[in-house]
Amino acid sequence: LALQQMYANVGVVNPSYHDFAGLSVKKKTAAGFGAMDPSNDRVIAVICLDHHWVAYMLDKRTQVCYTFDPLQLKANLATVKSNVQNVIEPQVGMQNKITYKEIDCPWGDSLYKVQPYLRMRYLYKEIAVQETEVAHDED
Repeated sequence: LALQQMYANVGVVNPSYHDFAGLSVKKKTAAGFGAMDPSNDRVIAVICLDHHWVAYMLDKRTQVCYTFDPLQLKANLATVKSNVQNVIEPQVGMQNKITYKEIDCPWGDSLYKVQPYLRMRYLYKEIAVQETEVAHDED
């Protein structure tokens, strides 16, 4: 919820939605923090898969969903994509309109600078920091 206060138009999905079995309960829980508000340009979430946190950020303006798994396991990324397709897409009115991009981020020295953001689940901030690091490394 701190992310909602720091960034305008960012909806934060309740992470406990993934634990429920029924789709209607998942949708209701996911929207619990106001994440599906039409004024939100981005929807961000983390979910726990087998004692391991993964994240995604849906940019509604560009219709791109960025998925991130620190372990980079294809099964985890497929689960995240499935969750977004079944739970989030219908609620934001973007069913079958979203392109998915996996954040491929092997561990490097620059990641030590973003560890606090990863711990606090600030995916969008973490992506921005990594993009800045890459731009500086290429110069």
